[in-house]
Amino acid sequence: MSTSTTSPLKTALIGLSSAPTGHGWLNHFHLPALQKHVDKFQITSVLGSSLTNAQNAIKKHNLASSIRAYGMPEDLAKDKEVDFLVVGVKAPLHRDVIMPSLQGGRLKGMFVEWPIGRSLAETEEIINLARAQNLRTAVGLQGRYSAVTRRSHQLIPRIGRILSTTVVGTLPSGDGKTEPAGTAYALDPANGATILDIHFAHFIECLTFALDADFATVSGLAKTMHPTTNLIDPLTTEVVQTEYPKPSPDQILAQGLLRSKSATPSDAAEGDVVYSIHIRGGSSISGGMTWLIYGSNGEIEITSPYHMVPWINLPVPWKIRVKVDGAEDVEEENVTEEEEGQPAVGRLWDAFVEGNDGGWPDFEHALKIHRVVDAVWRSSRDGKVVKL
Repeated sequence: MSTSTTSPLKTALIGLSSAPTGHGWLNHFHLPALQKHVDKFQITSVLGSSLTNAQNAIKKHNLASSIRAYGMPEDLAKDKEVDFLVVGVKAPLHRDVIMPSLQGGRLKGMFVEWPIGRSLAETEEIINLARAQNLRTAVGLQGRYSAVTRRSHQLIPRIGRILSTTVVGTLPSGDGKTEPAGTAYALDPANGATILDIHFAHFIECLTFALDADFATVSGLAKTMHPTTNLIDPLTTEVVQTEYPKPSPDQILAQGLLRSKSATPSDAAEGDVVYSIHIRGGSSISGGMTWLIYGSNGEIEITSPYHMVPWINLPVPWKIRVKVDGAEDVEEENVTEEEEGQPAVGRLWDAFVEGNDGGWPDFEHALKIHRVVDAVWRSSRDGKVVKL
């Protein structure tokens, strides 16, 4: 499948919301990106949690009345005109909504929000079937397209060979105080949507792109320091349930070696980069993130006053400081997006449409990120270093 074909891909939206609190990325960012490329994608159907919800979503977003509504994945799979899926439901539902259409064998491609599946095994099942059908795929790992990630990548050559990188950061979830009731599913590790599965994964997408490196070894720890939390109504912020069980981790640590993508087998050791990552829930007196990149000819510091989320457009700028050996001064600049919303998502879709080789995160790339996340889980469970 190629987006250069003359006929637009007949596209099904899975997870388009009609709810008053419908803050999903499909609603606000993926749908506008698709509508920007109307010559490539024709929205023909919507799959909701029920037929009524799908119909309401079509009306809420002012989509064409000819668009078909479905309430069951099996019914969507019978629609012979659908050849492309855009999946934006909660992570634990991904397999259930994808597999009927994927097993039907008529698809040409799909876009899936991160993560692909709840576990590495579930992810591999989906990817293997998509690979066997030679589908053109993309995954919602937009971090490489954010302004701060791209600028960091551009600055790396100035500090020589990368020797180590260290990051400490906080997240708005996992402080043990409150969580939105609608995201309570993410507090159960079985659903594959913890801060390790989601936030850590998005960050390492940014890190590996900026440093042009892959994970080689992982020594990880996923620890739950807050075993309960309070659930709140996202509209009123009133507590609706106290002492809600929270088995999901709120402290994530990983360290080991990265391997530069430019390293050859004969000089593999020269491509080693030492890394250390610590992510935790809550806020910090020192700001939201401090990321240091130490090179043979200098150092880069990237900081944010508002959490460790370089894949998201924040209302405040990121600060990057560069110190090159021999230079008298430390250079400093603020980095922010020039556009509103989440422009990195739009850039991901642009890259997918333009078809630049290797220019977007597809299923094969996402599998590497899934394997790193799984390695942290396994290392934490078994107390061993995992080699990738």
